[in-house]
Amino acid sequence: KPQDLGEIRERLNVQTALEGGVRKSGNRLRITAQLVDLAEGHQLLWSERYDREITDVFAIQDEIAGTIVETLKVELVGKLGPLPARTTAPDFEIYNLYLQGRFHWNKRTGEGLAKSVTYFQQAIERDPGYSRGYAGLADAGLLLGVYGFAPPAEVMPKARQAALRALALDDRAAEVYTSLGCLEAVYDWFWGNAERDFRRAIELDPHYPTAHHWYAINLLTPMGRFDEAFRELKVARELDPLSLAINASLGLLCYYARRPEEAVLAYRRTLEIDPRFAMARVFLGQAYAALGRGEEAVAEVEAALELSPGAAEMEAVLGQAYVAAGRPEEARRVLAGLALRGTERYVSPALVASIHAALGEREAALDGLERACEERAADLAWIGVRPVFDRLRGEPRFQALIERLGLTGRGTGTLVLDLDGGERG
Repeated sequence: KPQDLGEIRERLNVQTALEGGVRKSGNRLRITAQLVDLAEGHQLLWSERYDREITDVFAIQDEIAGTIVETLKVELVGKLGPLPARTTAPDFEIYNLYLQGRFHWNKRTGEGLAKSVTYFQQAIERDPGYSRGYAGLADAGLLLGVYGFAPPAEVMPKARQAALRALALDDRAAEVYTSLGCLEAVYDWFWGNAERDFRRAIELDPHYPTAHHWYAINLLTPMGRFDEAFRELKVARELDPLSLAINASLGLLCYYARRPEEAVLAYRRTLEIDPRFAMARVFLGQAYAALGRGEEAVAEVEAALELSPGAAEMEAVLGQAYVAAGRPEEARRVLAGLALRGTERYVSPALVASIHAALGEREAALDGLERACEERAADLAWIGVRPVFDRLRGEPRFQALIERLGLTGRGTGTLVLDLDGGERG
């Protein structure tokens, strides 16, 4: 969308911007592009117009990228190294289906993830050898499990099957190793294997933001390695500054690192990008609850539920917010509602446990966490760092769960995070 270039420079911390437009008429494309130096009074460095068939879109991408590199005469990617070589370009329609799948996947809602599955499956139907389609399908299944929209026993094996199919088709795709790393971390609890695959993904394509993002939030954060997680998330945000999920994850890391004030700052910045991003609103409510701002917490979570009705994870945070607001009876009503919903569709026992923990009901919370462990609930991976479970940490049953998850050797980082710059301590 049209924006002031000065604002873009400030917001994204960039010195050069590529502007352009695309017009489509029948099977023809007209693409205009111009490269602008924002540090030199918006000096035009290069411009070009391309009239091509739609099927030439990938060649145009390569031509534009090559021209920019030649124009600037610098190593654009700095320490990240050279861009990976392009593999054989897919059919345009297949690629379009894949992009639509990723668009809905990035919404992080139950409806969005279900739509993404449909688009990825359509891409695979058109080309059963399209590895990125299988990787997308794996990622959709993973998030359906992580966010509790479907039973882990139902979606995680399907995600594994899709990821292994993608690996068989292309064993040098960063997307595939990122999917496998996430699965091994949050479902298998094979942390060593997960770390190996995340690092392999980053080695294959240092420019793939999701590899840095998921390595940080799905492995380094559960293990309490907050300083490393922060560095990876900073790289992810540099690669994709407007990613809602990455910006929100910076806030989530601050929250887990017991820095709720800075978590609030990160969530507000995420909502500046898109005020309708429900996950940022529910996480903001969670941070407000940690700060004792109970009524504000309730308001934010209720707003999130209006954007994503029926999300069990959000309902659980609402229950915690009610406790923070001094409204325990309403928290118990949320518990009753989740129990009723659990008779019809999946509700992670770890979510129920979080409300019991907030209410100070330790035995009920531990019962729920043990049930979640039996079900291999994906949201259990973060119990070692989640503040709501702090009062359970001295319990032998809780320590046994930590050992079962393989998190006994996790770090205890207390890094103070500076979201505008580097580390402050």
